[in-house]
Amino acid sequence: MIPPLVSVLLPTSRRPEWARQTFRMLEDQTYKNLELVIVNAGEPIGDLPAFAREILAKKKGFPEQNGQTILEARGEILVFTDDDDYYAPTRIERQVEPILAGRATVTGMKMYYYVEVPAMRWYHHPPSSPPPGSPPGWSVPFFEGSACFHRDALRHFTRAELERIWRSPFINRLKDNGEKIEIIPNRNAIVRVQHVEGSTGDKNCYTRDLSRWIPTKTPTEIPSYVLEFWRRGGKAVAV
Repeated sequence: MIPPLVSVLLPTSRRPEWARQTFRMLEDQTYKNLELVIVNAGEPIGDLPAFAREILAKKKGFPEQNGQTILEARGEILVFTDDDDYYAPTRIERQVEPILAGRATVTGMKMYYYVEVPAMRWYHHPPSSPPPGSPPGWSVPFFEGSACFHRDALRHFTRAELERIWRSPFINRLKDNGEKIEIIPNRNAIVRVQHVEGSTGDKNCYTRDLSRWIPTKTPTEIPSYVLEFWRRGGKAVAV
């Protein structure tokens, strides 16, 4: 039996090499029935794998592109990602399993790493605190960019609401709607990238306050080509 289609939602702009790293990462996923929905506010990426669709952003802006990815998705289950995230090969399989088993309609991961690029300084998120930068009233204890949810969870939203999605309020709304949420235990499944300002050519990148994060060593599970890509500040590396 073919498992349900999972739509991986990727808003991006002006970072084609980072988007291509996402292609490699998805090719390594143990859950294989995937589509990658790219809403791009920059120049076309081109040379897409068979599982990817690239769509021109109707409106530029992170919430607008988030919303457009949701509306363009064809899958039964939807998964957020960013073009500069890395996640382990089992991430999607682990998050989809509770939804397919009927235990949850929404899953997320709490523990994750941050790496400063290209300095390669590593941190991990304190397990007892909400993600740094969380808004007041944050009530869902997982990283908003790791959200995975069944399409049925969108039934309480109007199309107009789905056209502009900030992830944190969206997840809180899912919780308030009574969706069943399961936190997936993890430590090394997700890595977020902190760009040194100007290192990607993106004028909108910024520096997070990492003072509440715990310095740590480089995880041994990260593929060498990903580490080298980060050391080069986002320049392609042959596998």
